Amino acid sequence: MTFEEVFDRIAQRFGQDGEDIRTHMDPELYLVVRDAIVSGEAVRKLVRAQLAKKFGDLSPVMHDQIKRLSGEEVEWLAFAFLDMKDREELQSWLNERFVSSKRQRIEDQ
Repeated sequence: MTFEEVFDRIAQRFGQDGEDIRTHMDPELYLVVRDAIVSGEAVRKLVRAQLAKKFGDLSPVMHDQIKRLSGEEVEWLAFAFLDMKDREELQSWLNERFVSSKRQRIEDQ
């Protein structure tokens, strides 16, 4: 998710315009949030590149699953893939994350 998309989602949640939120936010907080989002996206891109180098082109489903991982899960993946031997292990790891994530959302409701 890009920096602008994050602010737009926040704005939608509170019924405001994303640009309005950005212009009224404390400048220091704005920079912290921006840097955190940009840093997270950089890590996600690096992990995707490493996965593609090791396993070849990733399927659109894999790209989507990686895009939806939390920052912490991307960090786990950055270490977990080092022990993976093939794409099937990667797909299993991603599927496991989404099954447990869905289960957690159901339990939270």
